[in-house]
Amino acid sequence: MYYDDLLFWGFVGKIEDNSWTLEDKSPKYFLFKHVQFDMLYNGNHVIEVHAIGDPNWVVDITKDVIDVEFTYSVTWNTTSAAFDTRMDRYSKASSLPIHQKIHWFSFINSFVTIMLLIGLLNLLFMRRLKNDLRTFSTGDDGEEDREVGWKYIHGDVFRYPQHKSLFCAVMGMGTQLLTLVFCLFVLVCLGILYPYNRGTLCTALVILYSLTSVVAGYTTASFHCQFAETGWERSVLLAGIMYAGPLFVIGSILNVVSVSYGVTAALPFSTIMVIILIYTFLTIPLLVLGGVIGYHFSAIVFELQHLYASLWGYRIFTLPSILFIMFIILILLTAILSVGLRYIQLSVEDHQWWWRLLYFIYVGTFLVI
Repeated sequence: MYYDDLLFWGFVGKIEDNSWTLEDKSPKYFLFKHVQFDMLYNGNHVIEVHAIGDPNWVVDITKDVIDVEFTYSVTWNTTSAAFDTRMDRYSKASSLPIHQKIHWFSFINSFVTIMLLIGLLNLLFMRRLKNDLRTFSTGDDGEEDREVGWKYIHGDVFRYPQHKSLFCAVMGMGTQLLTLVFCLFVLVCLGILYPYNRGTLCTALVILYSLTSVVAGYTTASFHCQFAETGWERSVLLAGIMYAGPLFVIGSILNVVSVSYGVTAALPFSTIMVIILIYTFLTIPLLVLGGVIGYHFSAIVFELQHLYASLWGYRIFTLPSILFIMFIILILLTAILSVGLRYIQLSVEDHQWWWRLLYFIYVGTFLVI
């Protein structure tokens, strides 16, 4: 339970084991009807919250289904603790030696696993490439004419993927989300943003998503122009609605359900209008700006491609630094997965590798998370 972004918890009932009696050996379940909230405050700020179930106000819910009327009481006490230090007790809980050991053990285990995968992948690739180079260097005409694997489809590898606008939009959206998460980690590690402040965190996500939309527009348009010089507007439009559209629909449904049940976490109408205005007057213009920049940059590359034909375009967590390191490891693992899957697809002579590779990368990353 949260109050003013402060997490607190308490028991909602108790269990009495009657196995030592002769009459009834089954346990009994009791529910607390009254909860005492102890609030510590300093000035106009709440510093600490505790919830205690009153054992004198209980109801037996072992067998019968009954209606229960809950009550609560609040006790306010002053404290000398400053508002800026009210989250220290959560940080201390996460900084206990046993928790630190768990985090570092997980980090070292993941790092060693990644290094072993990199070494194994490098060994397999080098052995395969050395065999290919050795075959070419021998000058055996029969071997050269009998092309298999990736050599057999080397002329079809860079054919345009199907539904290239949608493909480019997915690439742009993924780059935007990657940039958003990276910026979020930087703000948390610098102490500018606190992950346990849910309101500030949600606000930061909305603002960062709007600002990073220029990255989505640029990446989408730039990638699209490597396939065709026209039609990049459609790709940029898809990048703008592919993530925000389903998110808005799902959020609207959940918010309607929350309002119907009277949940306090439901967003008010004014907040929804502010988010829509931010998306309309900030996200969309930045998305278009990124698309225009990506289009013109790609146009220059297209004009010079004949000159440079040899160039290729190619429960509260308070340890964000450890999580950021794991995020970097996840990116590294995704890159390794991408290289390995691409090589496998080309080895089996699959020239329509674009969507399959993207699908495997997204699914693999999701499974790792």
